[in-house]
Amino acid sequence: SSTGDIAQGYVLKQLLEFLGNLLHVPSIRKRFKQTEDLLSSMLDNFLHVQSLIVQKTKLTDDCAQLLMATFSSLSSESEDDKKRFCLSCVRALHQHRQGRTPVFLLQQLVGIMCPSKAEPSYDLVLNKSPSQEEFIRGAMNKNP
Repeated sequence: SSTGDIAQGYVLKQLLEFLGNLLHVPSIRKRFKQTEDLLSSMLDNFLHVQSLIVQKTKLTDDCAQLLMATFSSLSSESEDDKKRFCLSCVRALHQHRQGRTPVFLLQQLVGIMCPSKAEPSYDLVLNKSPSQEEFIRGAMNKNP
């Protein structure tokens, strides 16, 4: 039934997938970025989808992930895109002041302004000297 699909977020997910496919077309993507307030409206809708508690289903979570992926792709191409996304987040902070929404928005801003650096991985090769037998017992077979 169509009402069951709407309640589960199926229609919303299909529309978001359609939007994502449209944004893969360069001319549409360029126009989307140039139009004022589209990113802010999309962010506002994302926050509403994220805040669904009563109607939270796998489909609404998928919709939120699709919107987040769209934001990531739109805001990571150039510095101007990052600035627009930051401005949209600040505008959204003025509108959404309850629950975990401000925390999410601030995390997005921090992620853009101070991206986390990947921790380096260091491989160690340990050699045990015979004089250290009483401190390091056994064979070291699993030494990288």
